[in-house]
Amino acid sequence: AWFAAIAAGYAVDRFVAAAPAGNKRTITCGACVVALSFPVTLGFTQSWVFSTSWPNSSAFIAILRPLADNSTGQLLVEDPSIAEYYLPAGSRWMRWSSTRNITLPSGAPTGGPSDKAGIVGPGNAGTFALYISEGYFSLIALNFTDTTSLDHALAADIHRNRHYHTIEVVPYGLGPAGPTPGTWVIWQYQPRS
Repeated sequence: AWFAAIAAGYAVDRFVAAAPAGNKRTITCGACVVALSFPVTLGFTQSWVFSTSWPNSSAFIAILRPLADNSTGQLLVEDPSIAEYYLPAGSRWMRWSSTRNITLPSGAPTGGPSDKAGIVGPGNAGTFALYISEGYFSLIALNFTDTTSLDHALAADIHRNRHYHTIEVVPYGLGPAGPTPGTWVIWQYQPRS
């Protein structure tokens, strides 16, 4: 954007300088201002939307922080990038899995989405079910947005394992469908004899 602004400024300067002095130069200058106001307005509007349309995740981070920092197990978070960024536990990347792929303690992936889904597709529900039944994840946090159908399958698997318990349901602001608030559901693995 900065290089485009430099090029546009240079082009406007050359265009105005090429116009004859007097009224024609003034009209040319005004036309350039009008022509540049559209991309500036569009850029401002897009920047504002991009910077303010994200849901507020501060409550989720505040609740997940002590849970993640006081455990050493594997974490399954639907969209882990925000949590990984804000939490000290985020530096231990081999602990974090998403609903797109499971990361093993060695750092190797379990496979992820099918080839036709690309990197943005949900992971394999059967693979997740196996790891959930074995209690592989010490914490699971789902928000039922990006991989909704997989999240519902995972929630059913979690409820079948009697060692996972709901720790918190955290509202996080406007959801992707509009003014309806979204929620994170956080489960913790607590084996009992």
